[in-house]
Amino acid sequence: MYSVVLMNPFRCRVWDLHGRMEEFVTESSCKDEIQSMREYGQLIPVIGRRLQCEPSHDVEIICGARRLFAAQYLNINIAVELRELTDRESIVIVDVENRQRRDWSAYERGRSYSRWLAAGHFESQDELARAVRISPSQVSRLLKMARLPAVVIDAFPSPTDICESWGLDLYSACELAPSRSRVIARARSLKMHAEKVSPRDVFDHLRLAGRPKIVRQPHRHEVVLGSTGKALFRIKHHDHAIALLINKQNMSQTALGRIKQALCEILHDATLQVQDSFDDSQSNAREMRVAAAVPMPAR
Repeated sequence: MYSVVLMNPFRCRVWDLHGRMEEFVTESSCKDEIQSMREYGQLIPVIGRRLQCEPSHDVEIICGARRLFAAQYLNINIAVELRELTDRESIVIVDVENRQRRDWSAYERGRSYSRWLAAGHFESQDELARAVRISPSQVSRLLKMARLPAVVIDAFPSPTDICESWGLDLYSACELAPSRSRVIARARSLKMHAEKVSPRDVFDHLRLAGRPKIVRQPHRHEVVLGSTGKALFRIKHHDHAIALLINKQNMSQTALGRIKQALCEILHDATLQVQDSFDDSQSNAREMRVAAAVPMPAR
């Protein structure tokens, strides 16, 4: 059971584990909510629960941080749907409501999942996945977003600009020390840049920084260097093959397994592309043979 009541917005505070980044709940980001509430009033109540023994606030807002900001900005009462909720029930409500909104970014979502796990509300990623009814692999992907270095996040105009695919690409680039140092160095440079850079351009700069530098040498050899200038591995070209030469002393079984997995995925994709090109050429050849076999009409 629940009830909807009108509250003084300044007697309400946002729950610590809500899904929004409070530093980005501003007049600018809430301009649509402010305009809507000014013209039409509050159309949808926020969800909250009563606070006990807290003299400065009466209600804790579970969902509706932006609507609360708009009500405080306009200095009008806010409609609150009061419920009796446990923290875990509140988490599920936050996830369900925010996933219905297009502006809940992948980074905010991953950050929320990370905080919920750190607070001990779930014992594992699998348990969290079951609670919010998504796959464990999706939870894992979103948690990677939350583990991006802070300097990389700060390079973007806002963390909410980072889409999931960008975040996963940058996370992969930051897994290895050489590329991580290059990405971080480029991120610092972008952060200090006087001119505003679009989110897409920021991502492109960081992605390119994460790519290994290749130094071409004579005798059909290439040496791939790390950020320190030390050789990571060599590429040797033969007439019908390419060999990758890696120093065995610097190679663990875990690292070797990751290399094998990455090569399998890359070669599989390359094989499919070659097959697609071959199929297209065969199809074109058949069309040309059919066209040649059709007699031209007599004039």
